[in-house]
Amino acid sequence: MVKSMKKIDIDFKDPMILILCGILAFLCIGAFSLALFPNRTTVVLDANYGGDKLGYIGYENAATVNEQIINRLEDKLMEDDRFVVYRSHDAGTYRSSYSKISFINQKKPDIVVQIDAVGDADETRSGMTILTQLPSHVQYSTSKEYAEEIAKGFEGKIASTISVVTYEQTIQGTFNEVEQSAESVDKNAQTIDILQESKYPVVVVRPFYVSNEEEVSDFTSASGYEMIAETIYQALISEVGK
Repeated sequence: MVKSMKKIDIDFKDPMILILCGILAFLCIGAFSLALFPNRTTVVLDANYGGDKLGYIGYENAATVNEQIINRLEDKLMEDDRFVVYRSHDAGTYRSSYSKISFINQKKPDIVVQIDAVGDADETRSGMTILTQLPSHVQYSTSKEYAEEIAKGFEGKIASTISVVTYEQTIQGTFNEVEQSAESVDKNAQTIDILQESKYPVVVVRPFYVSNEEEVSDFTSASGYEMIAETIYQALISEVGK
């Protein structure tokens, strides 16, 4: 004799049932995403400065520029299931080099992207510089590949020069930040620390000079920040897809 099964009534208005359904849906979406993108790329985003650390103050302060770009880049990456995204510190806050480096090495990212707007006492100085780790660093080749892909993305989009250099060249070569006047002394120790001490690939994008009135006018708008963030995002997609 077959016993009839007892009918179970589920009240979908019950808050606990709604919570359980939400958890189940979240797990299903996560499993589906992993099935589609089993090898997701982990990215750590870092907006240099933050909190009461404003960086170079020109026609705009560096911290604001960095955060505006990182906020938009984070939004794009978060919506893309190919990426796992972390920020080195929350928007509007500051984090020490030591703490950032510990965080980066703990997360084991495929790439670290730092935005680091700079300034100079010479207001005619302009251009985009993308810094890589040194050739002696184990991650140099990957760092350079990402940097070159980002630089390629900006070709034809900005009128100023685009340079891919090691951070050592910013000290010794054309992009000297140390031997300038007191007004433009290099305050980017965090950038150097992260490039040196991260065990994982790092690129530092110095998008423009906040001391250059024309560049600030061109880029410190919603459309300017969006263009920079979108270009970096597309470069990351291209590099990951290789």
